[in-house]
Amino acid sequence: MRTAFDHLGEAYIRLAADMSDEQFDLPGLGEWNVRELFAHAIRAYSTAATYLDAAPSSEVILYSAAEYYHTVLNGGPGLHAQVAARGHAAGEEMRDDPVGKVRSTIEAACVRVGLADDDAPVYTPFGQIALIDFLATRVVEAGVHMLDLQRALGLDDDLESTAAEIVVVALVAAGDAHQVIRALTGRGDLPADFNILQ
Repeated sequence: MRTAFDHLGEAYIRLAADMSDEQFDLPGLGEWNVRELFAHAIRAYSTAATYLDAAPSSEVILYSAAEYYHTVLNGGPGLHAQVAARGHAAGEEMRDDPVGKVRSTIEAACVRVGLADDDAPVYTPFGQIALIDFLATRVVEAGVHMLDLQRALGLDDDLESTAAEIVVVALVAAGDAHQVIRALTGRGDLPADFNILQ
């Protein structure tokens, strides 16, 4: 888990360093441009560090990445609008030096996470979760958005196999695992609008 987290961070830093200024203004995902998508994606790293150092804000205890996602996705109808607005604001904050912002955010987070034990408590807005389980959610976020960025930039999909496995396992556990298993083995179809994250 930690290796996947670190390696994905390195991949983000390399991707940002290889981009031109103009590419950061390309359409990204939904209403975001690439800069805003990047800014949202690296929250997978900044939150790992800040939530480790946060004060307890809830008595809820989350025991897995899947339980974390179930809780987050039941956060109310305004959740996606809040995420979109936060992405716009974060994109503006990294306008002057996007490459430097990506590098400093990820490197600081990897150092902080590296100093913590697997069972260190992480205090998210949705409840307390062990670091190793929270890192699974961070790999999901970083992995999914790496694919988003690669698509937006016209690059081939290139997600390390370990990270891809973590993403798939966590998302299947968070959704209807039986439905996904049937589809993967030719025993059923997924609905056209199938989306675990809704």
